[in-house]
Amino acid sequence: MARLLLDRDPAHLEKYIDYLTYQPQTFTEARGLLAGGRHVLIDGITGAGKTALMLYLLREFYEEGFRIILRDAGGLEFINLALDIPMVMWIPEGCSFKLKRPEEAAENLEVAEYGGPEEVVREAFKGERRFHAVCNRLFHPRDYEQWVEFFGGLLGEILHICHTSPPSRDRRLVLAVDELNDLVTSSQYALSPLHRSLKAVIEMNLRSLRKHYVTLMASTHGLSQISRGARSQFSYIFLKRHQGDELYQFCSRNLVTVRNEVFWFVLNALQRLPNDEAFLFDPVRRFDRVCFPNPIVYERDEMEWSASIRDEPLGGRRFDEVDLLIAAARSQVEMSFTELEEKTGLVRSTIYERYKKLKEHPLLREVLR
Repeated sequence: MARLLLDRDPAHLEKYIDYLTYQPQTFTEARGLLAGGRHVLIDGITGAGKTALMLYLLREFYEEGFRIILRDAGGLEFINLALDIPMVMWIPEGCSFKLKRPEEAAENLEVAEYGGPEEVVREAFKGERRFHAVCNRLFHPRDYEQWVEFFGGLLGEILHICHTSPPSRDRRLVLAVDELNDLVTSSQYALSPLHRSLKAVIEMNLRSLRKHYVTLMASTHGLSQISRGARSQFSYIFLKRHQGDELYQFCSRNLVTVRNEVFWFVLNALQRLPNDEAFLFDPVRRFDRVCFPNPIVYERDEMEWSASIRDEPLGGRRFDEVDLLIAAARSQVEMSFTELEEKTGLVRSTIYERYKKLKEHPLLREVLR
């Protein structure tokens, strides 16, 4: 982690000599990040390099002996770490994935199927390999509720292990979540019950995770997508290139002790940072401008792989229009949209849109009114 700090890199000291004339006397202290339980938030606009920074930090944690569970957001960038780190890639049961290129990464990548989150957590804590990447979005690209439900189960299993056993430094874990906004912010106009539930679980248990040396590392597109209560429990915040009013609000709250010219320098610099740079704020909100190497050697379009999604759902076959017609015609149960929200976990607008499409089907038009 020492090479992460700007003040220990002479090349970057010279590059930012003008910035350092305004630098406060105390620099950030990043060594505590690797103690375990110090949560990390990476924030920035799309394309600012959040995933690259997360992968760089994960390599640092791995070298310190941490076990890692990474929730992939569908980009498969973690395969770059498989060039020199043995890891397990978890995919849904009944699906398949084969990496053909880069070949050196394929040798270190073990593909395993999961039936539930408990399998992933059990292997992550006790298995021989310490790096585990969970890929459910790749195989469920449009099933937002499935993303939320699975991650909620994953977090629940980790909390169960933490609460039923004493804290142990030998069990240090990093739970890395690329694009946390996918899980706590609904794609619809309102939060669904599932999104609200997961958001509450995260807020209530960040402190518990810390006591058990579990580090939550998350990236997001906007600070406002994380509640203030949860955001206050992130010990380290990396700000990548950013824009908008929330950037000004963050600087106003966290740079209250610096001189005016420093405040405006940081605010302006954050809007045009290169992809390999970020501003790091530590637990007492000292800050520094840091630079890190990009660990991404192969972009997604430079990889060669094949994947398939199961044709049948687990435990049964796929229902067709005739099955739906029989179910609708024989059903004696009438449910309001409010009841359907509670049963499905979907927001009302989503249910109504699906209902309109069903009514347009010729076979269902007569039975759905």
